[in-house]
Amino acid sequence: MLRQAVRAVAARNVCRAGYFRQYSTELDGSPQFQSAFARVQLPLSWTGTVKDVLEPMVPIIYEHNAHETVRKELNELADLLTKNPFSRDLLVDVYKKTQFQGVNVSPYTRLILAELGRRDQLKTIPKVAETLVDVFAQLNNEHHVEITLAAQPTPEQVEELRNELVQHLFKGDKSAKITVSIEVNPAIIAGRVYRFRDGLLNMSVSQFLESYKDERLAQKTEAEQQFLKREAQFRQPLNADKPTSNSKLQALLQQASEAAVISRGLAFPKE
Repeated sequence: MLRQAVRAVAARNVCRAGYFRQYSTELDGSPQFQSAFARVQLPLSWTGTVKDVLEPMVPIIYEHNAHETVRKELNELADLLTKNPFSRDLLVDVYKKTQFQGVNVSPYTRLILAELGRRDQLKTIPKVAETLVDVFAQLNNEHHVEITLAAQPTPEQVEELRNELVQHLFKGDKSAKITVSIEVNPAIIAGRVYRFRDGLLNMSVSQFLESYKDERLAQKTEAEQQFLKREAQFRQPLNADKPTSNSKLQALLQQASEAAVISRGLAFPKE
């Protein structure tokens, strides 16, 4: 029931842009696509308008191997909107006049833009572009890794780092398409820092020193607490941990009582 509802919404979205006849049979995608899509970790942005627009389009783009073209076109538009906010008004005007018919973009990008225009959501193009890039990177087993080093590496060293990623982090997966970008930051002293799509691996000397400092600080704090505890114990009188005795108080009361009796002449002092 849910799958039929999703398919109906997808078909309606495609039909509105005029491509239903051409693409309606591809809304579910091939078994290869379904298998690949099942492994995708959908980003948090895969919701609302972004999901409604991309859900019927992703299998179509995948089947026609058009992801590179669509990603490039959407990224260019996203960059335009980011650098020039007034360009959104221009896109809205183009949609109202032509629904992007005749615009020099692929039919898949035109379909996405037309649906965003119909929803008055052309402002979300950067978000749509980012989401599409993320999803197709996973579908195609593409991985971009940013590596921070203390000094500029040679091309041979970069290739060694890439092979290291394949062997140790991607478990020898030969199908993994890995691209590497290098950032130089002398502050890490030595070692390297890897930044992935959804994580970070810090193997720098600065991280080791920071961890060592935290460990030593924790040990120092514990030692200081032990010292203060011992000092408090030493400040207490002997047997302070035992119940208080009233023998001395009773002796003083006895002496005072005897002195009072003698002063009144009721008794003689003891020799």
